[in-house]
Amino acid sequence: MAVQTYSMRTDANTNVSEHFKVREFACNDGSDTVLIDDDLVTRLERIRGVFGSGITITSGYRTPSYNAAVGGATSSQHVKGTAADIQLRGVPPLAVANYVEETFSTGGIGVYGTFTHVDVRSSRVIWKNNGSNTSSTTGASEGYWKDFKNGADPGGGGEGGGGESGAIDVTVRRFTVVFKRPNGKTYTATYFPSYCNGWWYFNDSEFYRCDDILGNYQQYFKAGYWAHITHIQNITASNIHLTGGSDG
Repeated sequence: MAVQTYSMRTDANTNVSEHFKVREFACNDGSDTVLIDDDLVTRLERIRGVFGSGITITSGYRTPSYNAAVGGATSSQHVKGTAADIQLRGVPPLAVANYVEETFSTGGIGVYGTFTHVDVRSSRVIWKNNGSNTSSTTGASEGYWKDFKNGADPGGGGEGGGGESGAIDVTVRRFTVVFKRPNGKTYTATYFPSYCNGWWYFNDSEFYRCDDILGNYQQYFKAGYWAHITHIQNITASNIHLTGGSDG
């Protein structure tokens, strides 16, 4: 098995397995290139099958620049195309992590509040909430995942890719950001941020971040550093419920 290289321009709707398409692994910065490891796809299909639940990939492949902008580790598995952050409707992240822990002897497992990080590195690494908080175990009781086996809403793509639409319900964070232009006028924009190591990240043509309490506004500059900015006036957050958007 190996890492495959795809183009969003030509391959976005190409099936990489029975239930997953290239576009589901695409970098959140809109880049054309998508790297996807065959073993990762196989592992995700195993997870999907045992829980009977569609999978939403919240972060798959990351370009090096996007990974740096969101505070990812330099050697992140996402940059290699060997990792995915996933959500399964009706299944707690800890249950997913526990299943991976008890089923596969290698790979990275990250347990977060709303998603599970899964990667197919050759070693075993487990952490909770951030990559520096490593542990020898997920902390779940033996067989915890079995309480959720085949008990979730199937959602996701139909059998053989020809069933119902890939509808999965997900609650996501939404930011409403007020910017101030150089002429003093303000404008408002909406973002769906990602969270990593104490920071909320969001981007359009530029990369921004704020801290846990929605303060300390910073912008990422191409020279490779974050700097405080004053043209963000205010950020408010809300949770919204989305249906659909993933065939996984």
